[in-house]
Amino acid sequence: MAADVGTPMTHLYHRTRDSDQIMAEGFRGRSAYYLSDHWHEDVVWFSGHPDDGDQEVPDVTVIEVVVPTGVDLATYDRSEEGNPRREWAVPATVANQWVRRIVQAGS
Repeated sequence: MAADVGTPMTHLYHRTRDSDQIMAEGFRGRSAYYLSDHWHEDVVWFSGHPDDGDQEVPDVTVIEVVVPTGVDLATYDRSEEGNPRREWAVPATVANQWVRRIVQAGS
């Protein structure tokens, strides 16, 4: 399974229309509820695959981050039980420490 603790160079993916800003200045976290009763402050949402998310949205760019070996992603895992799609809510301050690159430019 992707993105396990201790896996060298784990890759996570973020879909956005703000790729220029993110590449220049870093991620900006957003605060929101998840599963209605879990509040997450200043987080960036990532998936385990570049094609996760709404592929019908135009002008969306996929940014890949490289997670260093030893980072415990379980702390940030927000995947729903029984759903094969994996998601992580990572604080922007943490995500900005990771190498990022564009892997799929928006159309």
